[in-house]
Amino acid sequence: MSHKLDRDPRFTYKLLGQNKSVKREILSIAQVSVGPDIADHLKIAPSALVTEVKSISFINEWPLATGSSYHPVDRVPGLAAAFEGLNSFTAALKRCGIAEYKRKWTRITARRPTQQEAQLLRISSSSPVLYETNVDVTPDGAPIKYAFSAIRSDRYEYLIEADT
Repeated sequence: MSHKLDRDPRFTYKLLGQNKSVKREILSIAQVSVGPDIADHLKIAPSALVTEVKSISFINEWPLATGSSYHPVDRVPGLAAAFEGLNSFTAALKRCGIAEYKRKWTRITARRPTQQEAQLLRISSSSPVLYETNVDVTPDGAPIKYAFSAIRSDRYEYLIEADT
């Protein structure tokens, strides 16, 4: 599976264009307070409330990625309710009044999965995963999502093209 890395954060939309069966399962949604690291990425006060969404993505019924995303409650109000009946971040954000957003940055590293990640992704704990962190913003630059995901490295590749 190939993923073109650009400013468009719509993961499911890109994969559907490759004739892949894509499914996201929401594992949990909760309002939590965050520590300084996540708060800094979201440009909010430490201990501010965010909506935390834990999920797992499948491609052709095989687990591909699992992770967590954090959305400031004041910028993305009602996100938990917006997910009802959906498994798409883009569709849920539209229900919250955010029709447009873009990727500000993505960082990709490699590491061994945690025990829980290995179990969810159905891989050995010694198999490396790609570890992606990213921030999405509104057109005016306000951060609406900080996320991290462990991605199966045996089923995924990034495509990075230079602007022409």
